[in-house]
Amino acid sequence: MKLLFTLLFCIIFLQKNYAQSAQTLLEQGDELTTQGDYGKALKKYDQAIKIDARFAIAYHQRSQIYYKLNENKKAVADCLRALELNPNLTEVYFNLAIARFYDKDFEKSIADFTNALSVNPKDKEALFWRGMAFLKMNDKKNACKDWKKARQMGYFSATDMINEHCEGEAGAQGKY
Repeated sequence: MKLLFTLLFCIIFLQKNYAQSAQTLLEQGDELTTQGDYGKALKKYDQAIKIDARFAIAYHQRSQIYYKLNENKKAVADCLRALELNPNLTEVYFNLAIARFYDKDFEKSIADFTNALSVNPKDKEALFWRGMAFLKMNDKKNACKDWKKARQMGYFSATDMINEHCEGEAGAQGKY
């Protein structure tokens, strides 16, 4: 019985230390990302994931590095893995949509922005970018609708897109 207790204690202790080590590596990766050292940050996130393959936030953080390195397919894969592990990481939906946008998968990007907006309907940046994806799909009507809503919510970067693409659209009210 004493041996069983000791063994159980060791297992719990090791799991806790692994989790703390993965968290420490994540924090180190975050600091390196802030410093712009993406190569070293990527290695830290890789190590954190190696220690804890179910560490959803590490996949999310690594996806952002892949995105910055223009490795969009890897960014998409990490976002999908992060959401598989923890669908409550709401910011991942937006990042997945952006990675797919830059990977020119506009149809899935629109679906992902829509998911992001279902989680946070006031995400004016997601509205703007979904409008950009609609434009890439030659759907100016929905693009203009999203940009106008984003602009009404205070996303002023949408003004240029409205002025450039929404003249003559139903409901357009001249220059913004």
